[in-house]
Amino acid sequence: MEKERKYWNPEAEIMSSAARHEVQLSKLQAQMRYAYDNSSLHRSVWDKAGVNPAQVKTLDDFQKQVPFIDKDMVRCEQQRTGDPSGGMLCVSEDKLLMIATSSGTTGLPTFLPVSRRDF
Repeated sequence: MEKERKYWNPEAEIMSSAARHEVQLSKLQAQMRYAYDNSSLHRSVWDKAGVNPAQVKTLDDFQKQVPFIDKDMVRCEQQRTGDPSGGMLCVSEDKLLMIATSSGTTGLPTFLPVSRRDF
């Protein structure tokens, strides 16, 4: 006798690949727009690459068009501007709950601001 399968969130857990890609793309587009609008580093890097979130229409577009941002870029932005968040902070400082840091074992520590909503 086969046991009946139980799902915590059936709609998400058994959706088709096409539906899952649609959800992923929708969430990715919202996150890209948020980062572009609120992070000076993202906006600068993407503008330099000639990419705007509105141009990213598929997951393949994202992989091919959107440039990476790595720790070295964040550190350069920290040094260039004096901004401890390296241009990555997307909320006003009064919304921060805490600021964590990386260990700095590969260079200068990077600051990881965390808002109440993030936490």
